[in-house]
Amino acid sequence: MSSPGTAQKKKSTVSRRVFIPAASLIVAFVVVAMIFPEAMTDTMNTLQSEVVGDFGWYYILLVAVFIAFAIFMGISRFGDIVLGKDDDQPEFSLPVWFAMLFATGMGIGLVYWGVAEPLSHYISPKPGVEGSPARLAQQAIAQSYVHWGIHAWAIYVVVGLALAYAIHRKGRPVSIRWALEPILGDRVKGRWGDTIDVIAIIGTVFGVATSLGFGVLQIGAGLEFTGVATSTTALQIGLIAVITLIATASVASGLGKGIKWLSNGNMVAAAFLMVVVLVLGPTLFLLQDFVQSIGYYLSNVLQMTFDNSAYQGRRGASGRRRGRPSTGAGGSRGHRSSESSSPGSPRGAPCGSSSPAPCWSRPSSPSCGSPSWAGARSTGRCSRTTRSWAPRTRPQGRWTATRRCST
Repeated sequence: MSSPGTAQKKKSTVSRRVFIPAASLIVAFVVVAMIFPEAMTDTMNTLQSEVVGDFGWYYILLVAVFIAFAIFMGISRFGDIVLGKDDDQPEFSLPVWFAMLFATGMGIGLVYWGVAEPLSHYISPKPGVEGSPARLAQQAIAQSYVHWGIHAWAIYVVVGLALAYAIHRKGRPVSIRWALEPILGDRVKGRWGDTIDVIAIIGTVFGVATSLGFGVLQIGAGLEFTGVATSTTALQIGLIAVITLIATASVASGLGKGIKWLSNGNMVAAAFLMVVVLVLGPTLFLLQDFVQSIGYYLSNVLQMTFDNSAYQGRRGASGRRRGRPSTGAGGSRGHRSSESSSPGSPRGAPCGSSSPAPCWSRPSSPSCGSPSWAGARSTGRCSRTTRSWAPRTRPQGRWTATRRCST
């Protein structure tokens, strides 16, 4: 047994210069958001809209560069470099690696937006996109392919490649700062590196929190829709606690256990859900649309990659600020009408608004702006002056054409 004088004190793996600033900023943000929720929501929405509106062109160009870089790295001689030592063997099989990559890369985001995003693009198409309901639906699917296809994965590839090369090839610690060592040199070992890690931690925490929030909202809405429970704040907090506990246990158990098992389970569940929807849904239409949408996407991918509505004036600027569908601290995407709605339901524009979003109504309720769950989409017109609804409902069990709210 080692004496106190000879025992070596175990070195802490926590960097105080990174942990304390990151934790302080995160806690401060959460506290301010809890005390001033409305002001914080307005502030964050304004910041997001201004950044996207003024720098959207930059992000669009940057993603295109990422795609070109990823393709070049894959087909050039650099693609033969092992992300590890030259004699290292893969730790996981290709299917298991893909499952972990897909589950952690897309995760609940794809489950949440897989349905919500095409509907959002269809209900409120980007400026310059016009035409028949069929054309709007086709464009909505293609736009969703852009957001969840090679463009998203190219961003992951660039960051993941830099980290993998620094960690597994060069033997650096697991930290984002070392991905920038070729640019910053020894400065990554000092305050520059600490700042980079703090920013990375804050971004990661808020990104995970956003995905967790989407998942909790969706689970709560599903439980309420099926009559199991009411989606209250208490239920959502309970769901957050359970999911966080499972995720923590998964991470603590290691990459080869918890994360691997959960990822494989997620892929099996996703495949099962896909088969159920394909078999029980309109099978022929789904197969036809899948093939057709791939062709439409491939024939328009270049235009959609660089499109930022530059010639659409104020409508284009508004569309860039609205950007991809998102749910902030305030709840539903975009503006809210005064009418109530079911959780997770699509929402149209209020009567008299200038928004290009369509009006939604229940066939049994003459209110404008409320969702339709009765299998029918109304094609009447909202009146700005009288706030009345002139229904021309076609209860055909499917979505039909819609007119816009009048101004």
